[in-house]
Amino acid sequence: MTGRRWRLTTICLIIALTPFFTTCALTNNETGAIYGYVRDSATQQIMVGAVVECESEWMETGTDGSYYLDGITEGWRSVHAEASGYGDYSDAVSVSGQTRHDIQMNVAVGVSHVFGVVARPGQGPIEGALVDLDGRTKMTGADGTYEFWNVPRNSENLTVTLSGYRPYTTPLYLDEDDEEINVTLLLLGSVTLDAVSDATVRMDIPDTALGMWPTLDLFNSPSWHFRFLICFDLNGLPATAVAEACTLRLTNTWEGSGEEAIPTLVARNSTTWEEMQVTWANAPFIEGASYAVASFSPPVYDIVVTGAVQDWLSGHAVNHGLTIDTSEDVTATRFSFASREHEEASWRPKLIVHYAY
Repeated sequence: MTGRRWRLTTICLIIALTPFFTTCALTNNETGAIYGYVRDSATQQIMVGAVVECESEWMETGTDGSYYLDGITEGWRSVHAEASGYGDYSDAVSVSGQTRHDIQMNVAVGVSHVFGVVARPGQGPIEGALVDLDGRTKMTGADGTYEFWNVPRNSENLTVTLSGYRPYTTPLYLDEDDEEINVTLLLLGSVTLDAVSDATVRMDIPDTALGMWPTLDLFNSPSWHFRFLICFDLNGLPATAVAEACTLRLTNTWEGSGEEAIPTLVARNSTTWEEMQVTWANAPFIEGASYAVASFSPPVYDIVVTGAVQDWLSGHAVNHGLTIDTSEDVTATRFSFASREHEEASWRPKLIVHYAY
């Protein structure tokens, strides 16, 4: 009986002490500290006056952007930070002794209500236009309106598209609760024009008018220099037209011109000229001269003249046509393009104008 009582007493004592030992094993009374710097995540500038908190310990960052929180129980702990104009910060940190933890804070992003009307100049609202705001899309109603709610103020672009119209894109700078952005869409159009006057002028025969020639010659060597003038009537285009892409299309008739375009100089003529009277000697002065993008796919020679056409449409310059020239080259390639007097009508010069209005 004595041995049995001893065993029973021992078992009871072990059971009684078990919670005590278990509590000792799970409780960690060791403390450490968390320290570091608080910075703006975008600029990496230090942030003064940010409040950092952990386990009821808190402090504001000093003039150097630093913080130090002592007496933090070791283990995984939640660290929080807040600052005016910034989103709240929270992260889990493993604290062990002196633990460094730098904090990156993001500027708080507000939201805006973005709305507006899509319309065509002088024609009123446009129905069915697709409005895209950084991936969010809306279709305009019968009254041309659209709207987006809760748009982050760091959104970047608003784009409006509709078949047959020039796409519209604008960067966004949202800082108000309500942002009205009205959009004007321009209809796209195109037209192919025939030259109303053209003429070659030659340095070797400076007083000879060549307006009746069937060709427009382009050649510049140390001994010879040919260039030509050409004009198109743009009066049939809408008054609000804006040049999108404009190409002067010529047809080469000279054999042996090679397979590539030559440096092509395009300039606006500053004054009027007469097709049957213009010569090298009396040709008008030129302005806005620059080398144009040109391509040659025999026999078609294309010259991009969008800038010049837009100058005329906008009223920046008066349409007196163009002078087409090339730079001097000892191994110069000659081109003879069909003029408007050429017997083959399909070879005559064309101005292809793509525009918006």
